[in-house]
Amino acid sequence: MEVDGQCFIGVDDFCAKQVDPMWREADEIQVQALARYFEVPIHIHYLDNTAGGSAGGAVSQCTCHSFVDFSGGNEKAAGGGAKDVAIDFLYRPGHYELLYR
Repeated sequence: MEVDGQCFIGVDDFCAKQVDPMWREADEIQVQALARYFEVPIHIHYLDNTAGGSAGGAVSQCTCHSFVDFSGGNEKAAGGGAKDVAIDFLYRPGHYELLYR
């Protein structure tokens, strides 16, 4: 199995090297697995500081990546079923912060 150019023996090897250790950032594949396993939509927000604001300053724009596609077409969490909930994170370099609404 190959993920992002790294070879792993299988799912257990991938989890042992990429998911279980402390100080490892969760990449897209881990977030997708979390959303699918719990069948809960996950939204990751991050601020993009781009140059070009008024008076030459930086402009902060919030970008959101949503993970709501559950395998098998089961999207009851996104459709207001029994799990009418979503998890929102703010991504900051090196970690995620839980956002409360």
